[in-house]
Amino acid sequence: MNSYIRQLFLSKFGVGTFGIGAMIAVCEFGEASDLNKCSSRFTEEPFNIFKWDLDDSLCYLRDRIDLRHYAAKEDSGVGFDIAMRQAENNAMVGRYKDSMAIYNSDKPAQKLNIINFIDGAEARDAETYITEKAKDADIVLFNESHFDSSHRFFVAKILKKLRSIGYTKIAAEAFNADKVEFENSVSLPDVNGKAGKYVRDPVFANLVRLAKKLNYKLIAYELTDEEQDIASNSGNFVRFREKNQAKKLHDSIKEIRGKTIVIAGFDHIVTSVRDDGEKMMAGYLIGYHYRLLSIDQVAANGRMRNNDCSQRAMWTKPVIFTKHGRAVTFPPYAGQVSASVVHPCVSFSANVPNWKDFRIFFVGQFREFKEFDHSKTTLLQSFRKGQDIESVPIDQVIYEPGEEKPRIWTTSGGRVIVKYFSDHRGIELIGSTM
Repeated sequence: MNSYIRQLFLSKFGVGTFGIGAMIAVCEFGEASDLNKCSSRFTEEPFNIFKWDLDDSLCYLRDRIDLRHYAAKEDSGVGFDIAMRQAENNAMVGRYKDSMAIYNSDKPAQKLNIINFIDGAEARDAETYITEKAKDADIVLFNESHFDSSHRFFVAKILKKLRSIGYTKIAAEAFNADKVEFENSVSLPDVNGKAGKYVRDPVFANLVRLAKKLNYKLIAYELTDEEQDIASNSGNFVRFREKNQAKKLHDSIKEIRGKTIVIAGFDHIVTSVRDDGEKMMAGYLIGYHYRLLSIDQVAANGRMRNNDCSQRAMWTKPVIFTKHGRAVTFPPYAGQVSASVVHPCVSFSANVPNWKDFRIFFVGQFREFKEFDHSKTTLLQSFRKGQDIESVPIDQVIYEPGEEKPRIWTTSGGRVIVKYFSDHRGIELIGSTM
């Protein structure tokens, strides 16, 4: 089975996508960049994540144009994959509404009636509940939708509390599987694109920065390219991948003192056998005799199809519902995880979602940015004072002509880099100091 077929298989059966490489390439800072430098890594299989090259530059605009190009093709065989790629790209550049809309458009509505599950239940503050339960666990696993940055933000918010009760390691499926490249990318003064594809999301990069500040040890456990090829020839790609992810994680964390936080996509945190008879990575971890606390963020939120906000108007912060002392869990993970987090309904102010408050990362503020040519598609990237502009920005947003003026998180002495897009001239890069 070639790796493109592999990816379609993973998408079809809900294993989720994962960050082996980064959909990025070289974009030089200068007067004008050649867009071909940003798209040269595309192959005849542009949405097969196994064939993405990994580079530390960040060509979001080129990615966006290429994604639109391929999405326009009539190819039902890759519809899900393209929709996922588009949704992820939009989340990375601060277009959260677009991310939700794109992903929804590819799937039929499957609203979850939360009220049916929480009748008679108590709403507990999710951070407090998880911190309490984590005291009796060795590993806390959080799942995420790769196109929902708020899930990463929630994990970042709880890092300090978990650190105070003995958690010293953070492992992520999204981290670059190449050990040398990963270690180099996170040992730098800042975080660059080689840390992993999803770490290009400023929220994820900020999580990594905060983890480093709190002295967490960062661990990558995804399969390398060579291991992916072995998995393809194993006769059961999913089983090989999940089992060996667990083994690699076990081999890494047993050598380091303290407890572990794991961040993974979708189904990987399920502790029991799935309907298709397969165990996920968390299920294999149980075989190493760890006490697991698996926290789902996807069932009630991440698939973005339960968009009836009237069901969630009664609470304003992430909660976990309990009945008779036990956490309520929601389909498709009901009974297969320790707890399900229900996030508040997302609202927006000037296109900034209500969950996005970067004060846990940096002292700063959201600023309405006006100093650019509003007739062009524009990428705005915010950097701290002294930050290398080839690292992942602390915040970024794409502006389309005619839209409301964007708001972006800025820090004292920092700057915003403005990147204009033109089909004919490429990407012009114009810096301004704030």
